Amino acid sequence: MTRSLAPHSPFRDRADAGTQLASILEPVLANVDSREIVVVGLARGGVPVAAEIARALGGPLDACTIRKIRAPDQPELALGAVGPRKARVLNQSLIRELRLVPATVQQLTDRAIAERDRIDQVLRGDTAPISLTDKVVILVDDGLATGASMRVAIDAVAHQRPARTIVAVPVAASDVAARFQQVGVDTIVLVKAEHFHAVSHWYLDFAPVSIATVRHLLSTQSDRGSTTYPS
Repeated sequence: MTRSLAPHSPFRDRADAGTQLASILEPVLANVDSREIVVVGLARGGVPVAAEIARALGGPLDACTIRKIRAPDQPELALGAVGPRKARVLNQSLIRELRLVPATVQQLTDRAIAERDRIDQVLRGDTAPISLTDKVVILVDDGLATGASMRVAIDAVAHQRPARTIVAVPVAASDVAARFQQVGVDTIVLVKAEHFHAVSHWYLDFAPVSIATVRHLLSTQSDRGSTTYPS
């Protein structure tokens, strides 16, 4: 029995979202050699989406690990986020509201960077990062709520001087998508939501992505025919 998608859940799962994004990206990049493309998924949730795009486009898959900077005594509040090469984005208005001094913010940032580096090593295992210099880089996540993690990823990628960077996501809050486009970020979004809830609202299956799944996808990036992932 085939389950039809509800209007508010246009994606069966992350793989389906990646397949739908790939169908949009294929004509956009039709004149680009697949050897010049690198698809980078934000770990963990963006990696299965990115894997389907990499498979369709014939380019390699990589991951970008982002870690939120948590407010002291209020871990549900994110002061910002950190990424590779110590790239970071800070929510200055929230920092002022909480009256945090620069030394405290730096301490929290350093802690987040150390944790990000540790998680990245666990996710990668023996798989080395792919050089993005002079490549067409497609940054992928399973959705954009605030866009903070993607902003960090964009900054981290920019340090490697890619030929072009494209942000591709299945769903995003409409105001977030608009902000990316206003600052000149090449953005592809399948669903722009005026009233954005959790990213999970747009998926029928939004199960957590395991470390094993990410490691499997990264270690087998040359085998893009398989879409069966370990749990």
